[in-house]
Amino acid sequence: MSTRSRIRPTCFLSALLVLALIVLGISPAQCPPENTPPTAPGVAIEPDPAYGDDMLTCSVVVESYDADGDEVTYAYAWYRDENPTGLTGETVPAEETAVGDDWECQVTPHDGNEAGPAGWDNVAIVGYAASGTYDLAPVISYYCAYGAVVLDYAQFTFVDDGATLFVEPAMEGLCNMTGPTASGGEIFASCFLPGGPTGCSSEYTLEGGFVEGDTWEGTFTVDFTGTMCFDCVYQQWMLTGTRAAE
Repeated sequence: MSTRSRIRPTCFLSALLVLALIVLGISPAQCPPENTPPTAPGVAIEPDPAYGDDMLTCSVVVESYDADGDEVTYAYAWYRDENPTGLTGETVPAEETAVGDDWECQVTPHDGNEAGPAGWDNVAIVGYAASGTYDLAPVISYYCAYGAVVLDYAQFTFVDDGATLFVEPAMEGLCNMTGPTASGGEIFASCFLPGGPTGCSSEYTLEGGFVEGDTWEGTFTVDFTGTMCFDCVYQQWMLTGTRAAE
């Protein structure tokens, strides 16, 4: 913040002294006008809504007005759940936030002489509403073992109860990928189909994360092990899942 200051002499001239100076033809010194502090700025935090893996950015969207034409600088202060955090920059790293937090950014203007009223904005950190059906791009299509293994999926459906993520449909019609909740933004779910001592086992894994409320990106893999896997080999797809229109 600028430390520039303007020296404003205090007017000590009494009415009697002013009158005497006027009689003598001397122009008395004029008192300078009082400083007017700048007005509160308009402030916005982005993104809004904010998720647990988002960095918060506080911006001045409407500049403070200073009636004296002084240059205005801004000081930032962040509060979490109404408690000061000691953070004084324009951003808050994602690792400082958690789902359920309420963050407030206060921006105080200063004209080099005095501070004006602060502007502020606040945002709540919310969890991803992971449950829903997502269109896949690209579509998953793979056949092996003379048609015994058929993977043909245009959509995945997430069922997330806040503790566990359950992915439909069942792989090969037999196992559903499951994992921890995706409400924090990260996605990891898997399932394993044993093939027996002479069969072919398969393991399915979906790993990635939400990039915004209705879109996630991740890697879907299937790995085959055993002596009777025929032409089934490791496969990998880089997927984008977009919430399907209702």
